[in-house]
Amino acid sequence: EQARWAYLRYLELDSRTWRNLNRLYLFAEQKGFATTPLQPYSGAEFTDVRREYMQLLMLALAVPEKLQPAQIDLVSQWLKRWASRVDLENQIKPSRQLFAINIAGSTPPKRLRRDMVGENWRYWFTETLTLHIKETIEKLQQGEDPIALGLPAESNQAANLDLMQHLINLWSRDTPAPVRKSERHASQKSIKVTRGLDDVISHLRGEAPDDTHSNWSIDNQSATGIGVNYQTTRDDELQVGEIVGMDGIGMNPVSVGIVRRITKKRDGHVNVGIETISQTPIVVELTPLLGNRSFFGVYSPENTTINQNRFLVLPQAFFADNREFRLAAQGKSYRIRLSPALEHTANTSLANFSVLEKL
Repeated sequence: EQARWAYLRYLELDSRTWRNLNRLYLFAEQKGFATTPLQPYSGAEFTDVRREYMQLLMLALAVPEKLQPAQIDLVSQWLKRWASRVDLENQIKPSRQLFAINIAGSTPPKRLRRDMVGENWRYWFTETLTLHIKETIEKLQQGEDPIALGLPAESNQAANLDLMQHLINLWSRDTPAPVRKSERHASQKSIKVTRGLDDVISHLRGEAPDDTHSNWSIDNQSATGIGVNYQTTRDDELQVGEIVGMDGIGMNPVSVGIVRRITKKRDGHVNVGIETISQTPIVVELTPLLGNRSFFGVYSPENTTINQNRFLVLPQAFFADNREFRLAAQGKSYRIRLSPALEHTANTSLANFSVLEKL
């Protein structure tokens, strides 16, 4: 529970935590009760040490530092139903197994290498699990009730079906490891950061007060993003998927990015990976065609140097597939239709669009 709590808050699981977790399982295995049904609390469902351990191993392999807290919580709930489809094995079979853990060590699970051999290594394969997730996605797409499958009610939402597919990709032998879009290089400088779409828009419009800025330090930089760090004395609630404005990282005064990775240390030191999604953002006014309440969004023009099409960033509450708006910016106005979302974060949507006519 402490490990899950830490993941939900992007706190790193240090070597001491992993040593305790691994030794707990090793002890249960040595004493012969690793698979004995146990009821942790009165009224709680029965489980066993191996099942609980397996849930955490698979959660670690879901790369929670790149997920939103709501997604981490959802993956944890799914794994309560799915972890029994994965078993730990004593003998190494590299052609079949995909992951390994040293239950006498102090490190997290890793992709299997042939040198991971010894009596304290445990191994597992994931084909049974990933096949089950594929079948679950198909059932949910066909309209089956998630609750009937033992899953949370929101599991059938489009973004959560995408999350299931993302887990298949992470846990499957068939999917190659992701490759960085562009090479990083070390960089040491301070930048001003504005957090949240509303404040970013206010900043781009020249209306944001100075106290909306934070000073963060760049560690490394590439053509498509930056690695930064800062110190905090409290839980500042930064989330993966948060939209940020960044002053002074490119040729233009303000670039817009999206938080992709967060790791917090116990001393309040925070490391963040940010993808730059627009180096030339433009504030646009959007008015639904079937309404008169307008709001502001951010337009990102096409960027051929990184093979990126134009798109909009808008509050998620206003997004719907194929919804039409009047888009106004820089003295011009157009009727547009939104395409299916490129991505949903906790509060915003990123979407391509088509121009229907000039107004």
